[in-house]
Amino acid sequence: MRVRVFIEVKSGKWTIWSEDGKRHLGYRKSLALQDVEFHVDQKKRAHVKKTGKRLPHAWATGILTKKSTQTRDFREVTYDPFTHRYFQKSGRKITKANRASFSTALRVFAI
Repeated sequence: MRVRVFIEVKSGKWTIWSEDGKRHLGYRKSLALQDVEFHVDQKKRAHVKKTGKRLPHAWATGILTKKSTQTRDFREVTYDPFTHRYFQKSGRKITKANRASFSTALRVFAI
């Protein structure tokens, strides 16, 4: 099943929604996705940057998998709405990944 994943800042967990964003499916401390795409709503990002108030505007979509197996080939994916317009991996823009692991420390690693 393809899903949409956000960080839920208040709970410190990942929140999972249907890919269309209409149905909440639950929370997880960690999870894994395959066939991943990273998204940023630029209009909402501009609002966050202007006001300093965080709101959901960046997410990943992909196929939810049962288990994450991270290897040395995985690299951290970062996103900061105040400094970049997109997700980054190794200092470069990333929009897609074969696999991604979403950790309990609210960090993302992708290959």
